[in-house]
Amino acid sequence: MVADSKPARSLSFSHGEVIVGSAPDADLVLARPGVAERHIRIAVRDRVIVIEDLRPTNRPPRAVEPTDIVRIAGIDLQMALDPGELSKQIGPQLLDEIRQRPDDPVPRTVYADWLEEHGHPERAEFLRQQLAVGEAKTASDPDFVRAAARLAALAPEVGNAWRARVAMAFIERCPKTTPPTPEGTPPPELGFELVCPMRWDKLEPTDREGVRSCSGCHREVTYCTTIAQARTIARKGGCIAVDIATPRSPSDLDIAPRRLPYDDDSWSRMPTVGWSSPGGSDD
Repeated sequence: MVADSKPARSLSFSHGEVIVGSAPDADLVLARPGVAERHIRIAVRDRVIVIEDLRPTNRPPRAVEPTDIVRIAGIDLQMALDPGELSKQIGPQLLDEIRQRPDDPVPRTVYADWLEEHGHPERAEFLRQQLAVGEAKTASDPDFVRAAARLAALAPEVGNAWRARVAMAFIERCPKTTPPTPEGTPPPELGFELVCPMRWDKLEPTDREGVRSCSGCHREVTYCTTIAQARTIARKGGCIAVDIATPRSPSDLDIAPRRLPYDDDSWSRMPTVGWSSPGGSDD
């Protein structure tokens, strides 16, 4: 069972019929406005879960699958004969809720509670520390510093692939982000990079793990777990999001310029493929 703003809970019933309603003697009590005393009956018929509406609606009973979601007064119910099967369904759905509502802390909070109940306390704490980082006003905020340090410490325990799915990293090295210019003034030929306002969790997934698409500039963004990988992508003009566990330093993504000697003494030592030395001919 998943409530809109409550922790996800898993309930097991040993008998083949469950009454859901607001009455105190219901098997599953939902004390909310809009819930009838006897709202629905959940029964098992020949290994098939069937729901019967107990209100005077004349709706016929219907079979449900583990992927179906039954909503009653803002509460989502999912049912399965095998609790393990239901658990496999809920996790991905909660992850998808985070992707669809990146600015809403509720899906991240609900998923954290669900993870803790299902034996993943380190991932639950990771999500809660992300929320703490998001609430900080400045990078010098002591709460931000503590939460960021804890995220870096937890990162190796939660796995790279999962971390990429819930990451809130900002996008770096976006060539489409250019500084503003006065009205009527053409942009400079050689610009400088500004921080992209987009975040990894706001990008659209692609069919490749670790690569997402930005709807703002229609470019692909790669999730990088090392600075070497980030530099390689940036050198090719790609946008990147750097993992929280990656050690950072000022200007760590700057690409060192190539040294091209064009003084008279060094010219003779340069390769001569495709050009000639000063004073020479093209023959």
